[in-house]
Amino acid sequence: MKNKKDASKNSAVFWQMAKDYVDHRLPEIRKSSPNTVKAYRDSLNKYVDYLESEKK
Repeated sequence: MKNKKDASKNSAVFWQMAKDYVDHRLPEIRKSSPNTVKAYRDSLNKYVDYLESEKK
């Protein structure tokens, strides 16, 4: 089983990739509207809230 340090590093990598996707790929490469970018960001935040409250 992985230790907490590895899990924390993996988590940080995932969230950096998600941030890059929402902040860079959606608006600049895919030419998504600001509303789409906001919807993606809101959805990710709600998913994190769910994981924290239900899955700890």
